[in-house]
Amino acid sequence: MSYKQMKTQKNISKEEWNALAQKYFGNLSAEEEKALQKEWKAFDAIDLAEIEKTAEQLNLHYKLKNYNSEKAFEQIKPRLKVEKKRTFTPGKTSTLLRIAAVVVLAVVIGSVWFLTQDQPSGITSPEPIAQDYGISKVELPDGSLVTLNKNSRIDYPDKFANTNREVRIEGEAFFEVVSNPEKPFIIHTGNANIKVLGTSFNVNAYPDNGQVEVVVSTGKVQIYSENNDETPGEELILDPGDKGVFVNASKELLKVHNEDPNYIAWKTRHLIFSETKLKDVIKHLSKLYDIKIKTVEPGLDELKYTGHFENSSVDFILEVISYTFDIEVNEENECYYLRKKS
Repeated sequence: MSYKQMKTQKNISKEEWNALAQKYFGNLSAEEEKALQKEWKAFDAIDLAEIEKTAEQLNLHYKLKNYNSEKAFEQIKPRLKVEKKRTFTPGKTSTLLRIAAVVVLAVVIGSVWFLTQDQPSGITSPEPIAQDYGISKVELPDGSLVTLNKNSRIDYPDKFANTNREVRIEGEAFFEVVSNPEKPFIIHTGNANIKVLGTSFNVNAYPDNGQVEVVVSTGKVQIYSENNDETPGEELILDPGDKGVFVNASKELLKVHNEDPNYIAWKTRHLIFSETKLKDVIKHLSKLYDIKIKTVEPGLDELKYTGHFENSSVDFILEVISYTFDIEVNEENECYYLRKKS
């Protein structure tokens, strides 16, 4: 039942609407609540249920509109620690640094378009939480910057050689390499190597993955396999938007166009979904927040979701998804379960 439908059924006084606003949006004492109960009775149970649902939706809507994530990040940025070591391995059990931002709940009766659409977008969390997530930044001797994902390691010398700049990584890292045509930058990752002059790119080389993936953001990157006496090393040249894959078992090199807009979400904390199946959304959330999420009914996996989140908490993202598809989200035994509402 809409606001317009309720207005046509009966004449509701200004006092009654004021009392209703106090009920859902005010901060009433027990005495004030008791004094206003008479006005609340002007609405029947169906009216109140509809208004309460609308109030919840508006609450979420205006939190999205009123929160400035960039300003909040600037406030907490001085507390984030930048690591600079010759060998660095973020611990698997890093303590999470939680800095809660002040959230003002400005709720007004108005349009609920945002949450009545099937495909919300441009979402910014009203409750950003600054966490290290096991992520660390390393500045190399030449000024190049490396951002390491959790459970990753980089080894490099105190001073690079005169002919090249060589490092070795295990895990995932985003490189921003200072240009120096006279000293190529070479990354060793098991049986695959990556060579650049000056560029930015992501390397995923966790041993358990069985392959090395390189996605180029800017510049050019060469990925090649180790040479041996029997087989000469193969190589690929990657341009911005390209993804190179080295398969450890077969020593095969593959080049494809990168179709994943979230390949560095672990670094940026930005997630972009466009007609993405819910099962794939869950995969991204599970990796990014290192949590377990499961759908109870198989049909939920095929639902398609569109949305954009920036520095959002996983609880907030799941709240938006639950409103979008009208499903329930319950946390049990350190796992989030998505199910149809009963």
